[in-house]
Amino acid sequence: MIIVDDEEFARSSLYFLLQENCENVHICGIAKSVDEARELLSQYEVDLIFLDIAMPGKNGFELIPDTKQSNIQVVFTTAYDQYALRAIKANALDYLLKPIDIDELKESVEKASKQIRLIDQESDRNERLKKFSK
Repeated sequence: MIIVDDEEFARSSLYFLLQENCENVHICGIAKSVDEARELLSQYEVDLIFLDIAMPGKNGFELIPDTKQSNIQVVFTTAYDQYALRAIKANALDYLLKPIDIDELKESVEKASKQIRLIDQESDRNERLKKFSK
């Protein structure tokens, strides 16, 4: 899992909220831009991204195509509610408004965990079918 946000305070507070409240989350990287996030995606096997939207240079939506082929779940974390419809259309798993509520964060992580398990089960089933059909 990675955190992507251009604001230092937002990155560190989300990191600590996750560490203190979501023990099953493993944070493999923190990025302050879309370009840094792409670097992390090339280095690690990521299944969940907490992604800010309004960042200098490239916005969070520009990272979405990089997440599609790997089935990476995206939870948008933003101070702006005006992007919610666009996030839904981008198939975001969730949308959290800053400051992030701990209970909403826990719900988001649980939702992501369930979705990731479903994807893993589907992948395992497909692998077994391929072996069976040979």
